[in-house]
Amino acid sequence: MSWGEIILVPILKTFGIEEFKRKYPNLARELGLLSKEEELLSRIERGYSPTDEPKSLRGYVPDVIDFIRRCETEEEAFEIIDFLEKRGEISQKIAELIKRKIKEKGLRFFGPKKPVDYYQHYLDRKFFET
Repeated sequence: MSWGEIILVPILKTFGIEEFKRKYPNLARELGLLSKEEELLSRIERGYSPTDEPKSLRGYVPDVIDFIRRCETEEEAFEIIDFLEKRGEISQKIAELIKRKIKEKGLRFFGPKKPVDYYQHYLDRKFFET
């Protein structure tokens, strides 16, 4: 039995997993209890956090928020969102929520703009740190 299981078993007996995820979304995320869609919904609701930046690019797959952060305008972001929804990469629920957040809070609610060479700079930093 892992430490996570030792800690979680009594908590989940008290709350149940869905109630736990609702009451403590950050802890649920850290413990890996959220599905990919739940994780994305959580990120959309809370907006940008530096902790969302990948620790490593190995196996990293950019998501809708990464693509939005490369956009200059809301119109570009909406095109990306529509494209990903059409391809089935995001649900209609997520597409609508992201669009609403952009209209309410602005494009940079999801983080600073990623420049064209963002990933190259990221790799250069990691290479020279070691």
